Amino acid sequence: MYTKFPLKTILEWSLFCLFIFLIFASFLTCYGSGEEGWQSVGMNVADSAENEDIAEKLETKPSRGVIWGKSNKTPVASEKTPAERMPQIPARETKTPPAVLPKTSATPQPLPQLPSAKNTANKTKYLLKSSRKKGSTDLVETLLEVTGDVKQVSADLKESKDKMEVTAGFRYEERISEFSLTDKLVGVRRYNMAKSRMKIGSRTKMPELESELQTIVCSLEKESVSLFSPRGSLRGEQLLLIEDIPGNTLTIDRLLPNKEVGIADTWKISDSVLRSFLSIDAVVSSNVEAVLTAVADNMAIIEVVGDVSGVYLGAATEMSVRAKFQFDLAEKRINWIGMMIEENRSIGHVGPGLDLLAKLQVKISPNTAPKELTDEFMMTVAVKPSSKVLQLKYDGGKGPWRFSHDRSWYVYQDDPQATVLRKLENGELIAQCNVADMGTVDVKTMTSLEKFQQDLITGLGKNFGKVAAATQYTDKRGYKVYKVLLDGTVENMPIRWIYHLLTDADGRQSVVVFVVEAAMLEQFGSADDLLLDTYRMGK
Repeated sequence: MYTKFPLKTILEWSLFCLFIFLIFASFLTCYGSGEEGWQSVGMNVADSAENEDIAEKLETKPSRGVIWGKSNKTPVASEKTPAERMPQIPARETKTPPAVLPKTSATPQPLPQLPSAKNTANKTKYLLKSSRKKGSTDLVETLLEVTGDVKQVSADLKESKDKMEVTAGFRYEERISEFSLTDKLVGVRRYNMAKSRMKIGSRTKMPELESELQTIVCSLEKESVSLFSPRGSLRGEQLLLIEDIPGNTLTIDRLLPNKEVGIADTWKISDSVLRSFLSIDAVVSSNVEAVLTAVADNMAIIEVVGDVSGVYLGAATEMSVRAKFQFDLAEKRINWIGMMIEENRSIGHVGPGLDLLAKLQVKISPNTAPKELTDEFMMTVAVKPSSKVLQLKYDGGKGPWRFSHDRSWYVYQDDPQATVLRKLENGELIAQCNVADMGTVDVKTMTSLEKFQQDLITGLGKNFGKVAAATQYTDKRGYKVYKVLLDGTVENMPIRWIYHLLTDADGRQSVVVFVVEAAMLEQFGSADDLLLDTYRMGK
């Protein structure tokens, strides 16, 4: 069930957390004196061939293919030949590639035009079923370009928009470890390119996979896709880089009808396939259909057209999908996909709203002699994840702290003095966590637990109800910890605030507060302790 809390209530949660931080600031003479959304992650870009223009570097054009479909309904092959229905796009001018990723181009990449098919009216049947199997290896090259608007709501409930431009490029070998057309899928990927350039307003971030984490296991089970690196924990933005894109190549064979079809025959793409292929959490409704439009030179051309209403991270999304893909009848494999998605996503609990146009091209080349994923290498890969590698790490953000967290926590805001995370499970907002830097104090004269507790009560004002618990202890890291649990209400909603004031041996202090709706306390459990067990002050 996907529940949306009132936006005003969510903002109240945030405002009260931030208000308490301001209260803390006024008491820095007691606690110490301190110097001193979207997470911005820098990337050092060297002048090398590895950092050339992705659009130039990834030649995702098939030897025979089609360009973007523009029809508003499922095409009928007898109306026109595929060649007649495909408009021409001017050839792209070749330029010397720059040393960094380019801005997104609004024009899709041109592709060679398919030769006119002469058998569009015959009754020949073609078996569209993949020959992919356990042990199969592919070389995959992907280019994603996105333009649009990012929509956010400020604390005064005013909506603002920023322009967004994204260019992302991926190149990897993918070897199938477990394969089924209806059940579990597992693939091992070895990336030699996974990077993007995202510009939102005046802010730019360029996440990429670091070399030691470029081995990725991708699995699909019960409609849910999971990616992890068996070599160590990913950061949140690294997981989104490789997981939050449509066109997952592990799932592409499920677009096929797995039976014989003729020209102009159609089949529905199931909601479960769309969920994994489009990388969304749920499909509410869809009318997406595929049609075999042409066969030429032993290549079958399939068009996919339709609309999808779904849910992504608790936010409603409406998607219009137009795609074409090419099936090699000799190799019995999909070897190219071109897709255009128009999406309108509402503002969610952990992310902004989006109004975008995404253009994706994927080239898939069966590889009988893999360079990376050899038999010897595969023996070193653990395809079943440990709890440690499923954790995400925060160690490269703006705040002077580092920690690990499970995948239900999302970094919502990040700056040098405060980091905000939100916990989301099955589309429901479970809790918010705010981390703040409190500067440095003299450990011999620092404030007492009682004074800390009273300052919190004063800060909550009329929203304070009672003190549920208050304790102090020294943990295994040597941190002195004050922990105070306060109950109260916001907009008549019962809330618990869980405050932790941590002081290390040198007097550095952080405050970590968790805000949980009372009805969610059982589901929240000991999530605060699990996060704080890995918490360290300093970079």
